[in-house]
Amino acid sequence: MVGTHGLAAYAGRELEFAPTRTIDFGTLGMRAMQMSLYLIDSGVELKEGDTIGPEKFRVAHADAGALEEAPAYRLAAA
Repeated sequence: MVGTHGLAAYAGRELEFAPTRTIDFGTLGMRAMQMSLYLIDSGVELKEGDTIGPEKFRVAHADAGALEEAPAYRLAAA
């Protein structure tokens, strides 16, 4: 799993990318950094069921993340 630590203080939620065999670790790491910057800069809140990114990640909301106690966006390859 790839996730953020501390993003919730700036964007309201952490990011967690579910493990996948189709997307390599480097790409997941890059997407986590890009999405973090996007959320901080834009102030956008992702909606449950949204599909984002060129790899088509589906967004789910969690009250607490697997890596952090803060609310999280759980992103899984669609």
